[in-house]
Amino acid sequence: MPFKVAGKGNYRIDRIFPFESIGRIQISSGTTDDKKFKAIQTMMDSLSSDGRTDDLDALKKKVITPLEALAKWKTGTLKGGDTLKLAANLSDSILPWLKGYDIADTTRASYGNCLTQLLKLAGDDTTIADLPALLSSYRTLCQKNTTHKTFNQCRAVCLSFTRDKYGKKSSIYSAVNDVELLIYKKGKMNNPFTVKELFDLLPKLEEKIGKMALTMCTTGMGPKEYLIDGFAVLDDRIIVHGEKNAHRNDREIPIVYQPFIPSLQYEALRWAMQNVAPDHTLYDFRRTYAVWMEEAGILESHRDSYMGHAASRMSDLYLKQDLAKYLVQDGETLRNWIEAERKKKVKEVQKKSAAPEIPAFKSKPKKRISKFAKSK
Repeated sequence: MPFKVAGKGNYRIDRIFPFESIGRIQISSGTTDDKKFKAIQTMMDSLSSDGRTDDLDALKKKVITPLEALAKWKTGTLKGGDTLKLAANLSDSILPWLKGYDIADTTRASYGNCLTQLLKLAGDDTTIADLPALLSSYRTLCQKNTTHKTFNQCRAVCLSFTRDKYGKKSSIYSAVNDVELLIYKKGKMNNPFTVKELFDLLPKLEEKIGKMALTMCTTGMGPKEYLIDGFAVLDDRIIVHGEKNAHRNDREIPIVYQPFIPSLQYEALRWAMQNVAPDHTLYDFRRTYAVWMEEAGILESHRDSYMGHAASRMSDLYLKQDLAKYLVQDGETLRNWIEAERKKKVKEVQKKSAAPEIPAFKSKPKKRISKFAKSK
């Protein structure tokens, strides 16, 4: 017999089931319709006779409403176990999953950065079921901050998580997939910095990240060489322990500015750069070094050696053996060229910003007519 509390509101469900884990269920049916209420009771009878305690438990814990359960039961898609899993805390579920996910360590670190940003928008009680709405809010934020690539990567992580946990046919996977990608213009390939672009960028970065960027632009070290393989600084040269030389021999390069010892890992540096210079990659710092040396007038054979490229001519092999005496000179040449470019750009800006000079107005002298001319 359907009843209401104090004769008001929706019909109440108050039933005892023969399962120790379930016991008594006291919940609102969510309806005042007699037919719907009867259908809910029929569904619960069926769940009980089939021993589907997961579904009954989901109803008892209010993870799913009776009307939602009824709609799924009628179509054969009611899965209480999955529903209960969606009620789990998002942060407590997705981070351990990522830790055990079978991917490369660099990819895992990148995914971890994405999730850290996403979970900043989540509350302590945010569940897996809230993931689509949370991702949608994060999409709006990334669109506003023009960090489109960051959002798309985060969306990919969430799709992987829901696919692994619930499968591609699950409602949670479909809901995450419904959150649309952000369309953005991909960065240019082989996109070195000009001197002005780099020095305009540095103030937008944290001080240590700016020093790292300048070091990579003035040494030609690739990201792996700078951040992992390492280098040594002597009085008149830098020795790069990189992978560019044949047989992994060290290479010597000139000191342009005192190099900064890296204080971030690859993913953290890439993340920081992506947010302020999305059209550039970390490898563009190395390309910048090559372009700047050429524009500064450093000999091609010297440039090839400093970049770690193989000698293209026999004469270059002999030159490399005698290159040490040019290190200081080439370092000064490149430094002087950079400083000259910076001053040139400053002068151009000052010239553009200066108020235009207004020439003094000179009135035309009136033609004097003598009194003798008048009388005539």
